[in-house]
Formats: sequence, structure tokens, C-alpha cells
Amino acid sequence: MTAQEESEIDWSLTTWKGSRLQQHREFLALPFRRKLEVIEELDDLGRRFQEWRKSRGLPCIDPATGELEESVKCV
Repeated sequence: MTAQEESEIDWSLTTWKGSRLQQHREFLALPFRRKLEVIEELDDLGRRFQEWRKSRGLPCIDPATGELEESVKCV
């Protein structure tokens, strides 16, 4: 990497906080329709993870309380 390339890097984005702030900026810049699509895609992904845990008989998080329930199987 050349000195010029290195000087063009925004090093504030390389921290946890800087990275998170950039993620927020990028999400806020999306059109409303795309935000809804992203939320739906994340919901689908969460359902796939629940199905995966259910297929292995693993405990999961109770959606009502947010607590880990050893006795609750993913549905």
C-alpha cells in the first residue's frame, strides 16, 4: 500500500464504534422500500436459524421474554 492510499483511509471507521456508526449511516440513506425489504430478509434469516436449531433439538430464545429457555424448543 502506498503512502497516498494509506492517507486516504478513514481510520475512524476501523473501530467498533466507527464501524457501527457507518452501518447506521448507510441504513438511514436507504429508501423506505429497501429498509422494509432488509427487515423482511432478516426475519426470514431468523426463521431459518430457528428451523436449524429445531432440527437439532437445541434450546432457543423465548420470543416473549428474550430469555434462553432450556425447556422451550424452537417453533
